[in-house]
Amino acid sequence: MSLSEKEFYYSKLGKDFVFPGYKEKYPRSKGYLLKHVKFEGELDYSTKSLKGRAILSLVVLDGGEGLVELDAVDFRLERVSLNGGPAEYTYDGRKLAVRSGVGSGSDVELAVDYVVREPKKGLFFVVPDADHPERQYQAWTQGESEDNRYWLPVYDYPNMKCTSEVILSVPSNQFVVSNGVLLEVKSEGDRKRYHWYMKHPHSTYLISFVAGEFDSKEERVGGVV
Repeated sequence: MSLSEKEFYYSKLGKDFVFPGYKEKYPRSKGYLLKHVKFEGELDYSTKSLKGRAILSLVVLDGGEGLVELDAVDFRLERVSLNGGPAEYTYDGRKLAVRSGVGSGSDVELAVDYVVREPKKGLFFVVPDADHPERQYQAWTQGESEDNRYWLPVYDYPNMKCTSEVILSVPSNQFVVSNGVLLEVKSEGDRKRYHWYMKHPHSTYLISFVAGEFDSKEERVGGVV
């Protein structure tokens, strides 16, 4: 067998057809159970930034030692609070670790106020420029499977499911699409605030929004709009 053949030759061993050299990989350990994520944000196209507030409702689990770790890459943190008061936390630019100070089975509400600017992944801004002055302003997210951490402080791994809501402020000529049901559209001067709610638990990478100038069309089929 030639060297090139060796490099690309695989044999399957055992009843589970495991490749030689395979290393076991286990799901990420969870120190808490995330129940609900409420995100409130405001887009600023001039700076390609998002000012956000994430409120996470969770339950501390055995083995978590009261530590709540969130994925959050390159955030400018403005405030971190726990059950309405200041939180004890550390942040290294990628992980936000908050000491809950409560025992197993306790409910916790964790709130994070922050700003992200020109995130590398997860949230994308489309704006006019010298080469494309005709472009319309848009912003949209793509979280699969671990990229929501670039715009939302959250447990960013597929083995956790929760309900969610997205409340987003955009220029008044824009429309926002997000998960679930649209609860409210509120005018605020030259801006509009859209409130979406998703009641079915889902992986956190599915939390998303799209903002832009869109037309809407509704059809009803079998009682479903």
